Amino acid sequence: MSKKESPVQKSEKIYGTIEVETTRFKYLPKSLRVIVLLAGVVGIFLCVLQAFTISINGFVFFQKTFFYILFSIFASVAFLLLPARKKDRQSLPWYDLLIFLFLLGSFIYYARWAWDIAMVGWVPTTMTRTIIAGLTVVAILEAARRTGGLPYMIVCVVLGAFPLYSGLMPGALYAPALNLRELIAFNVFGSTGITGLPAQVVGTLIIGYLIFAAVLLASGAGQFFIEISLAILGKFRGGPAKVAVISSALFGSLSGSGVSNIMATGAVTIPTMKRMGFSSEFAGAVEACASTGGVLLPPIMGSVAFVMAVFLGIPYYQVAIAAFIPGLLYFFSLLMQVDSYAAKHGLQGLPKAELPSFWKVLKNGWHFIIVLVFLVWALVVMQMGVKAPYYATIILLGLSFLRKDTRITWQKALKILSTIVSLVAQTMAIIIPIGIIVCGLTVNGVAGSLTAVALTLGQNNALLILVIGVVICYIMGMVGLVTPAYIFLAISFAPAVIDVYPAINVVALHLFIVYYSIIAAITPPVAAGAFVASTIANSNPMKTSLQSMRLGIIIYLVPFFFIYNPNLILQGMWYNIILYIVLCILGIIAIAGGVEGYMVGMGRVSAWKRILLVVGGFTLALPEWRTSLTGAAILAVLFAINFLTKRSRLKKAESTP
Repeated sequence: MSKKESPVQKSEKIYGTIEVETTRFKYLPKSLRVIVLLAGVVGIFLCVLQAFTISINGFVFFQKTFFYILFSIFASVAFLLLPARKKDRQSLPWYDLLIFLFLLGSFIYYARWAWDIAMVGWVPTTMTRTIIAGLTVVAILEAARRTGGLPYMIVCVVLGAFPLYSGLMPGALYAPALNLRELIAFNVFGSTGITGLPAQVVGTLIIGYLIFAAVLLASGAGQFFIEISLAILGKFRGGPAKVAVISSALFGSLSGSGVSNIMATGAVTIPTMKRMGFSSEFAGAVEACASTGGVLLPPIMGSVAFVMAVFLGIPYYQVAIAAFIPGLLYFFSLLMQVDSYAAKHGLQGLPKAELPSFWKVLKNGWHFIIVLVFLVWALVVMQMGVKAPYYATIILLGLSFLRKDTRITWQKALKILSTIVSLVAQTMAIIIPIGIIVCGLTVNGVAGSLTAVALTLGQNNALLILVIGVVICYIMGMVGLVTPAYIFLAISFAPAVIDVYPAINVVALHLFIVYYSIIAAITPPVAAGAFVASTIANSNPMKTSLQSMRLGIIIYLVPFFFIYNPNLILQGMWYNIILYIVLCILGIIAIAGGVEGYMVGMGRVSAWKRILLVVGGFTLALPEWRTSLTGAAILAVLFAINFLTKRSRLKKAESTP
């Protein structure tokens, strides 16, 4: 390696410092830092007991009690870690400490009476309890603002308060109204509020994976992903961009946040791409598309896959299996477009002196691969479910002791613990407000009304309803958070499609919603992911977003492929699965060549050939034999014309004296 600081060395400053970059943990007084860490220990201990159904002297937590206690730990800690304003990043205002103490006490109070709340019912409840619950709801909405921004909080308020004004709505949007006191009680004490879907997702599914992800990140997995990507792909044409695609995909799957992924990996990959000749807009677009798509890639997939598993009532691993091929196709398309762009512009890979040794990287990080393979095996083969990430975490910690430089020291242990608390607290601050949305859409039957509206607009045509759904997904995705958008549409939109098209594959439909819920991150005029990447790339934000939209073109097409052909989500006969995967791969290669203007085997292509490549690739990949044959014919004719044209030119060149 050269003495000049390399991208790999720069990455060491970024990975493994999540608690520093996104929270104010290190700025807290020492006593509060100790409290945060102790809270993390208690929370992890309780989650392990619940996941493995371990009893202490015959005592097992009642589920609602467990959820309230979990909220008392992590939801309260979120206000110590997450500042209300940027200027509070390095200080702790008195009101944050007050909110922390209030949530800690209120949720412990709810936990004390959890059995009574569930079995006797606190809806409606006393005025004192209503005031406490109302303040709890306000704190939860403030947590939504701090993690998801003001737009997310507004969505939570508007949709969550819908039962208050639903009696004034016209036509199919009408539903019997509730008063404020009833709505507050339903949100905090009811089965559809914060202890419903959000609690199930965080408390019984996702927290184990968050612990696993935190240990991975804090132990240097992010740096390993970049190094192994550099070692494998760095030397090829367009190598830096290909490294960005792979490393961002792996990191994004763990973090589940496109924007934070862009900030972490993009700080390394974007400058490297620009240095090797990629335009600022293209470099930003590559990082935006790869980081945004990380949530589509198993085995972690952020939090949305866990929510989907709860909605569908199926094991998480089945969601991961269904998402596997579409996710690979998306990232394959990014690699192909990067390759075509690099070939067209004559861009080479990184100098050998800047590339790490593959075997040295593998020697230093082989345990990360072992653990990820184990996690997949535990999920798919052994079907361990919620226990799998805990076993994987134990194995990762055990393997780290085999080498001195990876051994978990006291400092590393504290770092891992603070990272776990940060991830869980932030995730809980995002997920709990979803309970307010779910309650607002279900408590008085308004979800059925929204289904009726979708049916009316779609005129009972499944394709038209799907197109309407794409628009709604985009609008909901503008908030920048996939999970809330998915939940809203899973409640309101999915039933409308199933009513019109009962034979539709339900898993494919819900995956369809997830795909179109993330497109706003790379699609103008919002394009939050592209805009963040443009700040790092120092490029024009709108041009970067348009480039992102072009680069990520397959994300707009793949959902229609698998919703009409479940073979692409690995549901069907093996020979049909292989056939349609091959057709999609060939179609994507053609589309990438057409979009970028360079096709393998053809070289640079003119405008009319580019159009035919895109049309031929799209129809080839469509899951219907007539369209696939049409696409194959278009591409065959195009290649034949190109071959004959080249042959004619060679003959002319040979005959010219």
